[in-house]
Amino acid sequence: LIGQGFDQIDTYLEALRTVSKEDIKKVAQKYLIPSNTNIGLLVPKDAKSSINEQEIIKILNESYEEICNKKQNKFERIYDKDLNVTKINFPSGLRVLIEENRANPTVAFRFSILGGLLLENDEINGVSNMIGEMLTRGTANLTSEQLAYKIESLGSEINGFSGHNSFGIYGKSLSR
Repeated sequence: LIGQGFDQIDTYLEALRTVSKEDIKKVAQKYLIPSNTNIGLLVPKDAKSSINEQEIIKILNESYEEICNKKQNKFERIYDKDLNVTKINFPSGLRVLIEENRANPTVAFRFSILGGLLLENDEINGVSNMIGEMLTRGTANLTSEQLAYKIESLGSEINGFSGHNSFGIYGKSLSR
């Protein structure tokens, strides 16, 4: 959309409106699969955080096992020295990216889901924004105020977001 004229967004949105439900289902079945999933977690190497890489892997394996009702204990771990990123590939297709940065004693995360404004129509316009905002509005056991208090008392921040092609949740916290 950048550099194609000020009215490009209008013609782009018109083209998107020609996409049928069947087209979306076909694309979703092809691309919205576990092997196309990425999760990133940024933790400084010297951080004394309450969760480490092995615990993250254990949680992800247990969660996947629970969802699929089968064992998923094997994973592939690749370290890219140039990028200082560890990539973990699970048999489910789930990908976790871990980047360590010693310059700042914080932990940050971002969880993104395909969606957003470009996948909405007149009937559901704004639904991604609403979902993004609702992600931090409380839980089954905590009101939004209680949740906000717990998060802020840790020196942390968690927010929902929505954009043109995704929505989700992000956050950061002191690692100590």
